[in-house]
Amino acid sequence: MVQKCNAAGVRIYVDVVINHMTGAGGTGHGTGGSSYDANALQFPGVPFGPTDFNDGSNCHTGDLNIHNYNNPEEVR
Repeated sequence: MVQKCNAAGVRIYVDVVINHMTGAGGTGHGTGGSSYDANALQFPGVPFGPTDFNDGSNCHTGDLNIHNYNNPEEVR
C-alpha cells in the first residue's frame, strides 16, 4: 500500500503516540526482546529513561491511576 501511494505521489507519515510502556512497576522483556525496569523508568531498548517521563505531581489522583475514564483530566 505504501509503495502504491508513493508511486502516486502520496507520502505516508507515521504519527505514533507512545502511551503505556508497561504496567505499573516490575521488570521484564518486551515483545522485541529488550529489557525494561518500570520501577526505575528505564526502557533502554527505546531508549527512554526517567527524564523522558512526567512525574506524578500533575496527576489528578493520589495513586497515579485512572479512576474515571469519563474525566478528561484523568485520561490525558
